[in-house]
Amino acid sequence: MDAVIGIVYFFVYTLIVYIFSESKKIEIFLKKLVVISIDIYRSQTRLESLLINRRFLMEQIIETPVQVSSKQTIDQSETNKGGFYKSAIANQLAKQLVVPIKLVQTSSDLYDVRELWKQTYKELFPSIKGFHCDPFDFQSRILYTKNAQNKTVSSARLVIDSPLGLPEDSHFPPEVNEYRACGMKLMEYGRFIIEEGNPSLLKAYYKAVYQVAIAENVDVIMMAMKPNHVAFHCRLIGAILLTDDMKLYYGGENKLAALAWEVKNTKERFFKWAKIKNKATGDL
Repeated sequence: MDAVIGIVYFFVYTLIVYIFSESKKIEIFLKKLVVISIDIYRSQTRLESLLINRRFLMEQIIETPVQVSSKQTIDQSETNKGGFYKSAIANQLAKQLVVPIKLVQTSSDLYDVRELWKQTYKELFPSIKGFHCDPFDFQSRILYTKNAQNKTVSSARLVIDSPLGLPEDSHFPPEVNEYRACGMKLMEYGRFIIEEGNPSLLKAYYKAVYQVAIAENVDVIMMAMKPNHVAFHCRLIGAILLTDDMKLYYGGENKLAALAWEVKNTKERFFKWAKIKNKATGDL
């Protein structure tokens, strides 16, 4: 009988030990399962976040051209980012500019100017794209004129230096950053187009460029142009040739030169030619 009881005790003891050891394994297994579940949840959350962000970026890329594909679909807030196009300076400039030069302040006008750029540059500089989604437009004073048929026939874009930089920063020579290091405010003069039959606009545009520079407290106006236009700017304005070859072609046949127009060092010849007052001396 004692032997039987001993055997029973042995089996009970063995069963208890087995159950205890297996429960530990089960506990460990359950803990691992919880950890795995948490990892899966976190991975899923990260994946969902990634997909949402990627979807958002893709929608931005896809929808932006759609929004600017016609005048009717341009977002009206587009020309008022940060109030730049409707600021006090912009409103004052719009009143001061010599007729027929106008300042872009509406989405409709911006669309028309961009279309002019697109149609003109596709032959001159075919590699330039994205005219309807250029971020520099929202840091620019954009000038334009229209003919009797209300068609935009000329334009110029004056990009004010900002954290975004200037459009040709990667191609301008080191002097540009030297100007910045001296605390000078920069502006890039570009997208200058006058359709044939409007030569009288040249003088009006240069007067307007000077007016914008003064209104925006610009020290230096950067310009990129064909080498055969350099002499005119150096002789008339006193522009400084920084390089005669920026190694920049945009798919065109001509190389581009870089010039700096130091506003305070503008030649008197320019003021007489443009019939504008020298803000430094007050003379006409």
